[in-house]
Amino acid sequence: MRFLMSKRETIWRIIAVITCVALFSCGPSEQKNSAAIKKPRIDTLPSDPVKAELELERRLDASVRVQDGFIVLSDPFMRAIGETTVLPINTPWVLHCGGVLSIRFGTSVSGADGDVSNDDEVQLSRGDVISRKTCDQIELPLANHLRTTLVAGTPQITK
Repeated sequence: MRFLMSKRETIWRIIAVITCVALFSCGPSEQKNSAAIKKPRIDTLPSDPVKAELELERRLDASVRVQDGFIVLSDPFMRAIGETTVLPINTPWVLHCGGVLSIRFGTSVSGADGDVSNDDEVQLSRGDVISRKTCDQIELPLANHLRTTLVAGTPQITK
């Protein structure tokens, strides 16, 4: 009978250990690991169109640069995983403002089975909804800012 009691005690001890491990293994250590993964910060845009334009220019400068005659796209959200895109300086681009503000570099191609994409997009207003009124006030200044950035990085041909 004593043998059965010690066997039961052993089983209960094993169950107790497994329960403790299960209960305490999901605690603070997971929080530390999730805190260690850096997520890009999403800043909300100021409601004032002038301040919003300045913030969007800052985001544009952080995402698009010209180096050695090439456009280097480095979306802050994609940079977190190490993704950048390098394009020729003469790549066409389109600024879209309506709800969100984004700049698409390259050309879109449509296929018979759906859209085929060979372009890259930099979203400058992630998480922010931009009103039509604000778009009307900031889209041309932002387009000019991008054009100035690209022209300044274009190599000059001398004859």
